[in-house]
Amino acid sequence: MKKRTSYVTVFLLTLSAVLFAGLLALFVFSAASSSPAVPVGEAQPLTIAEKIPDGSVPSGGLPPFPGDDPSTAGTTDTGKAAPATEDSSSVTLAFAGDLLFDENYAAGIALRNRGITGCFDEAALDVMRSADLLMVNNEFCYIDKGTPLPDKQYTLHAKTDTAVWLKDIGADLVSIANNHVYDYGEEGLLHTLDTLKSINMPYVGAGRNIAEAARPYILEAGGMKIAILCATQIERYPVPDTKGATVDSPGVFRVYDMTPLYEKVREVKQTADFVAVYIHWGNEKESVPVAAQTDSAKELEAAGADLVIGDHPHVLQPVGFVNEMPVFYSMGNFLFTSYSTDTGLAYITLDTKAKKISNIRFLPMRQENTAVHLLTGDDKQQLLQKMQAMSQDVIIDADGNIQKRP
Repeated sequence: MKKRTSYVTVFLLTLSAVLFAGLLALFVFSAASSSPAVPVGEAQPLTIAEKIPDGSVPSGGLPPFPGDDPSTAGTTDTGKAAPATEDSSSVTLAFAGDLLFDENYAAGIALRNRGITGCFDEAALDVMRSADLLMVNNEFCYIDKGTPLPDKQYTLHAKTDTAVWLKDIGADLVSIANNHVYDYGEEGLLHTLDTLKSINMPYVGAGRNIAEAARPYILEAGGMKIAILCATQIERYPVPDTKGATVDSPGVFRVYDMTPLYEKVREVKQTADFVAVYIHWGNEKESVPVAAQTDSAKELEAAGADLVIGDHPHVLQPVGFVNEMPVFYSMGNFLFTSYSTDTGLAYITLDTKAKKISNIRFLPMRQENTAVHLLTGDDKQQLLQKMQAMSQDVIIDADGNIQKRP
């Protein structure tokens, strides 16, 4: 009797276990069917909050680059956000000379190894970044691979990841109207345009066609419309290494014959309150402007230009005036070589209500040990005196303020 009772007990326990397992399986299947199935070994998609560490999403998305239309690439209606308001009574424009990021040369090597703060001192960076607009000459092309022009002695290029250094130093606009942006041919120029576009850096002086290459950069501040044009006069021979842009081919805004630039100034001045021209001209390593510069400056003023900034000679040249139009004939190298050289910024303050220049200043700097320093004390005064000695048309005071000589 006891043995029969134990059989019954085992049977009942087994039946209970089977019923419990069935109910458990039914519950699991029901829960699983209420959400999408994920194949074994496949991760579920991340949510927005998981993709972005702080869970935030830009409300307006990223701003479009102004050059999405190939005919207008590199242009924009505003520079830095700060001056582009109706309340701004003044706007500051700073212009520097030649930059080189090519890591086959000392400047590029130093930037890669030491970083921005190792190649520009704090005081220099402060004035560069504080200007409402800082413009520099980007004297090379951006391309990671490619073939340089076969018969050109010096061909300059930088890796595309170096373009962000422009942002790091405070640049808002670059000139690419020079005799090195085409050193890797059409491919190098197009890579340059795409690279600058990728970091939202406006450019002037070259493009996919002549409409883009000759188009001005426009800055509006305090109700004042400021236009900046850029062109190159260099390689003054009929068949240059650096191709001029045409209606349907890429290149620079080449003005071997300056007439197209004069015409462009006249055209732009019809709608702009102030027209600045940044031009690649003159002879290398000569501190005295040649006739091609001085004669062209007169014609630019007659066409309606309000300011001319020159580069290409790789040394500083005089500051002068054509009537009421200031001319910085050459800003020289900024950060370009291994040797020590004088440099600086042309620092222009505009009165947006009067729609004209209210102050002109030269900020003395020096490139030494492949680094740029803002000069002070005796060093500052020595460079200002040097600029004064070569600039007979102006008076330069101890702070670098410039006035036309009576």
